[in-house]
Amino acid sequence: MKAQEEFSQRRFVEALQIYRSYLREHPEDQDTWTRFAATYYHTGQARQALDYLRRSKPSNRLRGFNLYYQALCFDATGDRMRAKRYLARVSKLDEPLAEDALFELAAMEFEDADTTAARAAAEEYMKRFPQGRFRAPVDLILNRMAVAGKIEVPGTQHARYRTSFFEQHPLSLLSVPHFWYYQLGYYYERSERSNPGYERETPVVKTGIASEAFKIVANAGLGLGPFKGNGTESYVGYIYEQDWLSDGDRLKVWTEDPGDVQYFPFRPDLMERRHRLFVETSGQSGDFLFGVYGHWQFYRSGSEYFPAPERPEIRQAFDVGTENLLAPWVEWSYHPQHSARFYLLFRKYLDRRESDSSFKTYSLFGSSIDPFVSGALEHNSNFPKLWGMKLTAELFQHQYAFNDFFYSYTSRGVAGLVRVSPWPFLHLSGRAAYSQEDYTYDTIQSLGCGRTAGTAAVCQRLEKTINFGGSVSYINNKQQALSLIGHYRDHKNDTLKVYNESRFDVLFQFTQAFPTLNQAGPYIEPFRGIADSRGAY
Repeated sequence: MKAQEEFSQRRFVEALQIYRSYLREHPEDQDTWTRFAATYYHTGQARQALDYLRRSKPSNRLRGFNLYYQALCFDATGDRMRAKRYLARVSKLDEPLAEDALFELAAMEFEDADTTAARAAAEEYMKRFPQGRFRAPVDLILNRMAVAGKIEVPGTQHARYRTSFFEQHPLSLLSVPHFWYYQLGYYYERSERSNPGYERETPVVKTGIASEAFKIVANAGLGLGPFKGNGTESYVGYIYEQDWLSDGDRLKVWTEDPGDVQYFPFRPDLMERRHRLFVETSGQSGDFLFGVYGHWQFYRSGSEYFPAPERPEIRQAFDVGTENLLAPWVEWSYHPQHSARFYLLFRKYLDRRESDSSFKTYSLFGSSIDPFVSGALEHNSNFPKLWGMKLTAELFQHQYAFNDFFYSYTSRGVAGLVRVSPWPFLHLSGRAAYSQEDYTYDTIQSLGCGRTAGTAAVCQRLEKTINFGGSVSYINNKQQALSLIGHYRDHKNDTLKVYNESRFDVLFQFTQAFPTLNQAGPYIEPFRGIADSRGAY
């Protein structure tokens, strides 16, 4: 059959058209429906392929073929555990595809960092197929167990599927390797804080002052890569982020007359936008990965297009500032399921309304400030058999030099994050962090340090922050996520009181990504740390 010849030559689009024409006239041919579905898989459309595979009823000679492609489709759509079960079934059959299935199974276990299962499958392959077609990549699996979960096995069908994604998939924007994503969300924040004030001309601390804020969140990004070199790979891309702010008073007034379109509650002067250009490159030497990430970000605020009848003069956009970030990092994969990463942060923000940089996280040479560099030590552990559990712990020290020296401080702390996936479609996470902020300059208090009466004194400004967060995400085919993310922050100065603040926020968010959420995720909130990131999904 002409379609099978096109299939064997990997001309899948042509084969798909021939199969489709044939099946219009012979809809009862179940074997052809199975081959048609397999062709769909190779054009990067695994979900449609799986539907056809599960509905078709092939003859005995194609049942193994059907099960094999079902396994590949399960993997491509996010059900890795079922993919492995189907591959294990096919690997035990007495037919040529058993070799392919056993190799794919060994590769999946290796890439999931399950070294015991990967070694068992690889050794079984070498025993059953000593002169097999996949001997070289199986040798790699057996000899590189220390980097299991960190590198891909060459020659797998799921690796070819990722390539066909870019060439054939309807969601692909380019034929070269790339990723894109967008996010839409609604954010609510409520906080209480202590502010300095006066009563009867006497300075006091006013506590329990509440405020709330609302935001419509919209983010989108496009990245190109990985571009592979001699032991290296690189990504470049652009990300756009927009927060459209409002507050409780404005929303309350608008609900009294929601038909007044001109009094839209999300004010144009409180629309904040960020444009980010980024690049990252990394390479490997033994058990070590080395890399550097950098971005340039441009901030704007306001809008010229949305109505503001009570203050027409605010209907304008203006530049706010620019940010440069350079983050060199090194990662040690000392065990297939455990790794440690250390990174530095060279970050500088320039507010265009100020005469100098608003802050930076480094001071090296030629400065009146002693040299310092901000950084963090991060440890990651994976436990694939415990609901796919992932644990991350972080020790950090971030120092900030502000152009207004009163705000300069050093933050030292520890943070932890746990993620589990009890089902492939459900992801849960929890995080916690504790830090202490030591301000460079002391402050003068007219009532003394932490007292309600007394004489003025110079007081050390030492503050503590506790963060808690959690999220639940419904994941669909590894490309879509519907998430509910909550975060609580408690910031206290036990001595001065005036800087105490507690804040709770919640974000309801939809994320769509291509080719997968995991590929886009690292670039949505890069190098923000566990304590400061709100969670991509």
